Amino acid sequence: MQLPAFSYYNINNGGYLNIVNATSERNGPSWRMVVQLGTEPEAYGIYPGGQSGNPGSPYYASMIDKWTKGEYYKLNYYRKAPANAMYKQTFKNGN
Repeated sequence: MQLPAFSYYNINNGGYLNIVNATSERNGPSWRMVVQLGTEPEAYGIYPGGQSGNPGSPYYASMIDKWTKGEYYKLNYYRKAPANAMYKQTFKNGN
């Protein structure tokens, strides 16, 4: 939106238009994720806008430094939802 209150400027980040890390003077990729598929998938991801994605949150910029450096967090993969899960999503075959 290019509103100063909701923007972060002068972020030194590699990349260029039309490539994997497609950045420009005013925009950059948000969610990044790397997944190794197999019997047990292994995934890493990063999102610069904090976990809520809410620009009004005091934690909105908490992951920008790691995002800028190309660092990732290990993502948990559960075959079965943990007992304390707040949400559960089930995928079914369309047949």
